[in-house]
Amino acid sequence: MFDEGSRFLLTALGGLRAHATEGALLISNLAELLGLRDEAWLTTQFAAHGLTVVSKLDAKPGHDRAYDKKDPLYAARSRERTALYLLR
Repeated sequence: MFDEGSRFLLTALGGLRAHATEGALLISNLAELLGLRDEAWLTTQFAAHGLTVVSKLDAKPGHDRAYDKKDPLYAARSRERTALYLLR
């Protein structure tokens, strides 16, 4: 899902900092690949919310649309990565 203005994501980051000492975020880079969000935005938001990335694991897409050249978003989806950020 893409939340224009990233209100949901920003609320989640704020809640993590306010209510826990560590947590995790699972997020795709599709918004960045489509030009909807700057590539440095997420890292900037982590810092702005006082969060540190402890580790990051990346995965290639497993869904069929990432490999369907007829899909209008194929160019972006074929380069998509989903990351699991462990935050403190």
